[in-house]
Order: sequence, then C-alpha cells, then structure tokens
Amino acid sequence: MIRPFIDSAMYIKIFGGSFAALATMTTGAFIYVGNKNVKAYESMRIKLFRSREILNAQRDQLAKLRGKTVQ
Repeated sequence: MIRPFIDSAMYIKIFGGSFAALATMTTGAFIYVGNKNVKAYESMRIKLFRSREILNAQRDQLAKLRGKTVQ
C-alpha cells in the first residue's frame, strides 16, 4: 500500500480550503434561517398592525355611537 506524503504547505492548503468551505456553508445556513425568521416576524407584525387598526376603528365607531345616544 502506498501512503501519500503530504507536506506542511499542502496540509495547510487542504485544511484552509476545508475550513473556508465549512465557514461558507455555516454562514449561508445562518443567513437562510435568519431571512426565514425575519419574514415570519414581518408577516406576524403586519397581521398585528391590521388587527390593531380594526380594533381602533371599532372603538372610535363605538365612541361616536355612545356620544350620539347620550345627547
């Protein structure tokens, strides 16, 4: 069996390339998950904003009706 000889310069290149690839994949995964969470947060925030607008409009309408019945 022939054992390949890897000198230190070649070892550093191989290790560096592997580390760079791993770092790139990890960064890409964090960006993907982060974007997914941001989109979910934004959609939830929009739904909450719309429900608050509806609730405020109902309160205003109720206040107007109460004002008319008291007079």
